Amino acid sequence: MIMNKSKPMKAVLIDEYGAPEVLKVQEKDIPEPGEKEVLVRVKAAAVNPVDYKVRQGKLRPLSGKADQKPLGSDFAGEVVRTGKKITRFGEGNAVFGIVRSLKGGAYAEYVTVPEDQLILKPDNISFNEAAGASMAALTALQGLRDEGKIKKGMKVLINGASGGVGSCAVQIAKHYGATVTGVCSTANLEMVMALGADEVIDYNKEDFSERKNTWDIIFDAVAKEGYTTCAPALASDGVYITTLPKPQAIVLQLLSKVLPGKSCKYFMMKPNHHDLDEVRALLEKGALKIPIAKTYPLNEISEAHKHSESGHANGKIIIEMPE
Repeated sequence: MIMNKSKPMKAVLIDEYGAPEVLKVQEKDIPEPGEKEVLVRVKAAAVNPVDYKVRQGKLRPLSGKADQKPLGSDFAGEVVRTGKKITRFGEGNAVFGIVRSLKGGAYAEYVTVPEDQLILKPDNISFNEAAGASMAALTALQGLRDEGKIKKGMKVLINGASGGVGSCAVQIAKHYGATVTGVCSTANLEMVMALGADEVIDYNKEDFSERKNTWDIIFDAVAKEGYTTCAPALASDGVYITTLPKPQAIVLQLLSKVLPGKSCKYFMMKPNHHDLDEVRALLEKGALKIPIAKTYPLNEISEAHKHSESGHANGKIIIEMPE
């Protein structure tokens, strides 16, 4: 693969925090991979809710100054060059992976990524599908497997079942042998059933927390319901899981560690090669599919962020890089 080192790449950068209009496609030098990094020519990148939260400045204490700051986490593409200590990848490999959201860099024609945050792309999925897999699938996997201790026969409810994380959670829960209830809007009922949910609740018509039946795991993929609201719908030793807790959730999680019964767990997804390999295996065997809500060209990144902020994306929003 020949790369013109003198030609700059296109990348989305911000010079100030704010509305979607602060996102600008600019030119910058193609990065050089470190000795334990891989340089990837990006074919597609995904838009995640954390991306617009970074752009808005809501994570400013962690994300730093908005001075030529790159954005974007999930991507898929082809390996261009590898660092001296890389052994698992070579030039031309089709790959997908993730860079840390606060660092950013996936909204670009090229990105450098640590070897542990990259995996070979299965041949049976597109670059667009692969770009949407990492964050959503890893979040669903780690939430259900590690926090929920999911096992065959459990009853699991996924709130926000049509979104990026939620759609992956429905499929992963079914893979583990759970009975799955999905919660979504009227427009997405058929989609969630097609993903494998045993039952779907339309939140426009019914509040799942008011049902008399209970679930072993409630995975709040959109963080729109707090633990207090969901607790009556949990089994006696059930667990409520979220990645975006309300303030009380952190306190309740601490109490859960010392008190028996129902528990509340907040976690942050941690990218690693082992879990990416499990996601890859699920994609390869067809046990996990990545629904695509809409694709946008790189120069329409502001519109893509507006779509994401609307909260009504039924699947992943994908940015396609120029050829």
